[in-house]
Amino acid sequence: MCIRDRSIRRDLLEKISELEEEVRYIREIVKVIEEFLTHEGFRKAAESSSMYEVPLRSLDGVLLAVIHVYDGRLKIVPSKELGFRVSTPPFQSFLIDRVLEGMRKADEEKVKEGKLDPEDVFRYRVYKDGDLIKFIEIWNYGGERRLNEIKSAIKWTFERMYEKISLIGS
Repeated sequence: MCIRDRSIRRDLLEKISELEEEVRYIREIVKVIEEFLTHEGFRKAAESSSMYEVPLRSLDGVLLAVIHVYDGRLKIVPSKELGFRVSTPPFQSFLIDRVLEGMRKADEEKVKEGKLDPEDVFRYRVYKDGDLIKFIEIWNYGGERRLNEIKSAIKWTFERMYEKISLIGS
């Protein structure tokens, strides 16, 4: 074995040592990432279980709708028995045009002012079957204050619509 062979052997052993050190370092990083993902997974599961429902009732106790509250999202499902219609006032003129569109426009202004990210803008969609309201979905509704504002507006709107239905049915 010549000196050159010993030099190559020494270089290879050093390289192995460096690579083993790098592998240890990478394993440490993977361990930290796995712990983070495990913790994050439990947190996401806990957050997803934070879904709750808010029933909205008329003054005489009739169920008008149920609001399903998720993380940053609402789903408002009107009572099927009442058959609320998009064409029944004040659904379009008050709830859609004034309240929901007002919130969307306010968020759009915040985007223009640089106070809100575009992906965080209030959005909504009315799902319907013909004229019949199936449900309303709202994304990025904001905080507790806005949630209460939305609940109040929906309850007031559906109470007025229920009154109209009750008068027609009488």
